[in-house]
Amino acid sequence: MKSKQALTILMFFFCLNIFGQKTDVISKQQETILQLQKENNDLQKQLDKMEKEIEVYREDVRSCTSEMNDNMSLWLTMLGNKLTLFSLIITVITAFLGGVVPYFINKRNKEEQDKRFSEIKEDLDKQFETLTKQAKDDLCKQIDEATEKTKTDLNSQISEAKKQAEIAKKQAREAKVQALSAKACLILLQAYDEKNLNTAIKLLNKCIKISPKSYAAYCNRGIAKAKLPEFGPQAAIKDFDKAIKININCSKAYRNLAICYRKLAAKETDATKKNEYRQKAKENDDKAQKIENLNKS
Repeated sequence: MKSKQALTILMFFFCLNIFGQKTDVISKQQETILQLQKENNDLQKQLDKMEKEIEVYREDVRSCTSEMNDNMSLWLTMLGNKLTLFSLIITVITAFLGGVVPYFINKRNKEEQDKRFSEIKEDLDKQFETLTKQAKDDLCKQIDEATEKTKTDLNSQISEAKKQAEIAKKQAREAKVQALSAKACLILLQAYDEKNLNTAIKLLNKCIKISPKSYAAYCNRGIAKAKLPEFGPQAAIKDFDKAIKININCSKAYRNLAICYRKLAAKETDATKKNEYRQKAKENDDKAQKIENLNKS
């Protein structure tokens, strides 16, 4: 009876080892084998004891017991072999799963990582392209604005420079005119002080050449010419007319014109021309007087 219970227990553990949970299989199998070996040893002792007790009874019981012991040994041997084979199979399956499953898991993870990396790379490429385009647009805009501003500033500076150049030219012209005027005035003063009328006329010619708008030079040259026989009143009248043309309010020119016309009238034998010269003399005297009266008022 005990042998049957032991056999049943062995079969039960065998079933548990075959159909039990797969986690920690090897360790549990080893514990089970040790436990079975221990129980086998215990059972063997019990069987030996039972054999000794049964031998006193009947020979057939001894024979049955011996047969049962032989069968039990055979079953135990078979069970040990099956357990060893099962352990080997479990070891091989575990090793296979330990190598193949991680391979497929790693392969799957690698594929997912590659896919993710591709998505990240594509996203980064799009962001880089967008940022590059935006930076390019901003740079072009800044360049255009800077160019426009530089162009505006440059045009403004050029315009200002042109204005300054015009002002400088104008000032240079004015300075030149002033210098010439100063020089003409100096020559005019020398002509005033010159006692020799021919020398005075030469100085006044030089003054007129330097300052063609100097009515005073024309007027004084006319006075000098009127006094010299080689020129006479006619030449003087031309200078006085030029002086009046430059300055219509030159009373001195009108006075000297009147003097020249009187000289011409005094020398003229033709009564008509004489009266004409006298009339012009009177007209010029009147104009001179009118201007002098206006200046006094």
